[in-house]
Amino acid sequence: MNIYEYNIAGLHFDNKMIFDCAIGAGEATYYWAKALHDAGGSSRLIGFDIDLTKEDLVRITSNLGEYHQYVAIRQEDITDLRAYQNGSVDYINCDDTLVFLAAKVGNIESAFREFHRLLNDDGYLIVNSEIPVSWDSEKYTQNQYRRWNLAKAIYGLKGCIWAAEPEKADVVKILQAIGFELVQEKEFERHNQDNPIPCIEEWGHLMRAEIQELHISEALRESLNTEIQEIESSVRIYGMACPGYYSLRCKKKVAV
Repeated sequence: MNIYEYNIAGLHFDNKMIFDCAIGAGEATYYWAKALHDAGGSSRLIGFDIDLTKEDLVRITSNLGEYHQYVAIRQEDITDLRAYQNGSVDYINCDDTLVFLAAKVGNIESAFREFHRLLNDDGYLIVNSEIPVSWDSEKYTQNQYRRWNLAKAIYGLKGCIWAAEPEKADVVKILQAIGFELVQEKEFERHNQDNPIPCIEEWGHLMRAEIQELHISEALRESLNTEIQEIESSVRIYGMACPGYYSLRCKKKVAV
């Protein structure tokens, strides 16, 4: 059972409203949409993301296949979903999103407050976030380490933060302070991705575009592009690690 199957196990999908915050590449969305289909199709899912291109929408819809009929995709900031009513959502899936929210102080707390407001009293918030990859002797692990930390360095040259991996204990503290209680948790170990090529190609395209806009010397620009090429070549030979993840299932605390 993978992390996506684990997250939906035991949930009921009769006339439910699900928010996917944020949809990203739509990998988790596929499993949720399939679950809606298998349960008869009476539920609906809205996937949010603040930064979606037309190409992203085409790719996600294509990957969903026949299940796309259960999914609406909207470009919105998940830290501010005021257009949606209090208690109107049954399940909120927050998959691999905290690493990007954490790049700005207060974003995780703002998103969790919105989730708490939106969830009904019987609903669940499901949070997945990755465990940072450390350098080791495995080439596929080194590739993920190099890819992730090079992206951080490139964004650092812009004066920005690419991502930051929040510790599970800190995330749980924020959830509890806002009014959630943890009802289920599990950690998943890192492994070599089955097909890392689409991911590394998308990453390479994005990083090259960012490097082109940097105000740096041509020598440094060339060096950064060379490092990207070397990482891509190594991934094609040895693969790339999928980081370990922790999964948290939460409910709103019952008022005494």
